[in-house]
Amino acid sequence: MNSPLVPLPIGATNHMTSENPECPGRASASAALGRLKQAALDISTTAVVLVDYRQSDQPVVYVNRAFEMLTGYAAAEVVGRNCRFLQGNGVDVDARELDKIRQALNEGDEGWAILANQCKDGTPFWNELQIAPLRDDRGAITHYVGYLSDITQLKSNEELLAHHFTHDTLTQLPNRQLLLDRTEQAIASANRTEQSVALVHLDLDQFHLVNEGLGRWAGDQVLVSIGERLRQNLRTSDTVARTSSDQFAILLTNLEQEADVAPACDCILQVVRRPVSLGEVGERSITASMGVAVYPRDGTTADALSEAAEVAMADAKRGGDNHYRYFTEELNRRAAERLRLEERLRVGLAEDRIQTWFQPKVDFQTGEVVGVEALVRWQDPEWGWITPDRFIPVAESVGLIDVVTERVIRACGQLHQRFQRACLSPIAFAINLSPRLFQRPDITRTLLHWFQEYQLPPERVFLEITESLLVDDEVLAGKVLHELRRNGISISLDDFGTGYSNLSYLRSIPVDELKIDKLFMGELTREVGNAAIVNSIIALGHNLGMRVVAEGVETEAQVRYLRARGCDLLQGYHFSPAVPADGLLEMRLENQVMATGSGQTDERRPTVLLVDDEPNVLKALRRVLTPEGYRILIAGSGEQALEVLALEQVEVLITDQRMPGMSGTELLSRVRRLYPDTLRIVLSGYAELESLTDAINQGAIYKYLTKPWEDDDLRALLREALRERVD
Repeated sequence: MNSPLVPLPIGATNHMTSENPECPGRASASAALGRLKQAALDISTTAVVLVDYRQSDQPVVYVNRAFEMLTGYAAAEVVGRNCRFLQGNGVDVDARELDKIRQALNEGDEGWAILANQCKDGTPFWNELQIAPLRDDRGAITHYVGYLSDITQLKSNEELLAHHFTHDTLTQLPNRQLLLDRTEQAIASANRTEQSVALVHLDLDQFHLVNEGLGRWAGDQVLVSIGERLRQNLRTSDTVARTSSDQFAILLTNLEQEADVAPACDCILQVVRRPVSLGEVGERSITASMGVAVYPRDGTTADALSEAAEVAMADAKRGGDNHYRYFTEELNRRAAERLRLEERLRVGLAEDRIQTWFQPKVDFQTGEVVGVEALVRWQDPEWGWITPDRFIPVAESVGLIDVVTERVIRACGQLHQRFQRACLSPIAFAINLSPRLFQRPDITRTLLHWFQEYQLPPERVFLEITESLLVDDEVLAGKVLHELRRNGISISLDDFGTGYSNLSYLRSIPVDELKIDKLFMGELTREVGNAAIVNSIIALGHNLGMRVVAEGVETEAQVRYLRARGCDLLQGYHFSPAVPADGLLEMRLENQVMATGSGQTDERRPTVLLVDDEPNVLKALRRVLTPEGYRILIAGSGEQALEVLALEQVEVLITDQRMPGMSGTELLSRVRRLYPDTLRIVLSGYAELESLTDAINQGAIYKYLTKPWEDDDLRALLREALRERVD
């Protein structure tokens, strides 16, 4: 910094000289010059102080009026004192700046420093001090002159600017740059003390709904409130920072052990999810997903810890709201793979490689295709076929799900028009609606715009939603669904029975169709639990006036079972996998009718199913009953019997009690619940009668016969059983 021109005190030049008594004229001129210099010093706006360098304490010998105005001290109060009195009490002293002044004095040189000083009334001010030596005729330093400049306002502006560069303007919390600086400092300290450091990255769940639904002001209020809560509930040694729009970070320092991190994270989750007051709007609750990285295990630099915490946070968000995950190398590997998948997905969309295929929905009464579910398929030239469960979550997380959904609607509209041109009857298109897209405030307007653009009538659309959409805000979800219904769009509840357990929402939201999840299809004809759930869903849907669809139907046994219980539509590989648009059009043009097991069984003869693992016993039973005119079916085990029952209408089942695997009573217990109209008879030895008691008492067994049986008794028992069944 440039020093101002150094004025000289009275009677001084660059060297301190004495007046010559032999030259009175010259002395008079010198005196006049001295008075001019005094006057100049007095009226100068720069504060000036002159100290005697020759004395050990270097006392003040002169100050000007500007000095008095700056410090509040009168000249008489200052003269004779060392300038250190300006340091006052309680003022932070920067030793490095003072050392610069001391060094200049020791070396007899000019000096410059910025010092924190104090006025007489205690007001602090920043002093930019410049000093210069004054010498006598022999060149010896006799005095030092100092120039004081008040730079308090400048310093304040610098501090504000520095604060602006290191702090978030909304919450006034440290920003990412300051967080990383403090993290590096914490790591250096942890190295010395052998302690741990943890960096937690926090993302507010569904924060965009606050901004989009209530306005930016509400979002800002939530951010400020949560930031202040975090600051108040953590230790002074910890740092809370806002790192992006809806993300915070917490630096936990001085940790004795890694186990100390979990209680802190639990506390953070509790603090965040407390409701935030938004004035007249009411309260709003929000949760957070967090990722944790620990030094030195997960990284030895601030940048490495931050990257690890962000990877863990992203994984936490994919796993659901309101929890945290620790970083692992496996997460890092998956994050890298996910990033590569995102890049391929963007390329695939740009090259129109994300295709829409269609899986038929079949009317069980007619076997005709009455609807389809639109499903996305992607064949990447490098990676091959990529399943939707891999790339759809990525599309949702990076904001590409809107593009994918629009492409699906475009494909449905194109296929609908092809059906029209081919003079085929219109069918319904089921389109899966992403939770992220559903939460858009303009979802109805957006969908209607796409339907209009791609000429897909809304009344031909079933939007498939999952039960999870109803968990966060059932009232808001109901409002959106009612709005969609008013515009002619039907609603299908997908994967029903696997999610939200409170069925009360079915009374308040408009649902046209229930889809039984394929999870229940696998053991439908064998497991009582699966069958009971499916039966209940069908009954519930019909009682509420809804259509019921079973997806994942793969066997004829499943078809017959579902048909017998009145399931309206069937969907699955038994009829057709998802096919491209051309394949579906060809299927309809050929007027293909799917087999739905609707053929009638021979009702003129009652059917009896014989179950035993011994062929000789089955042969003997068949010999006795065939002359009676019955239609005889046989099975060698309980498992085979259940397969037969799924395909055939059976009036009477006769089973042995002792069989490997499933016993007779276990089989009959399942049959009682799966096929209650089938009469159940067990063959047992005398020694086994005690084990049959519970089954008899529970109604699983209609009658039992002991071995060896009498043929006439067996025939009479069947006649009686069939008469009772008819009655």
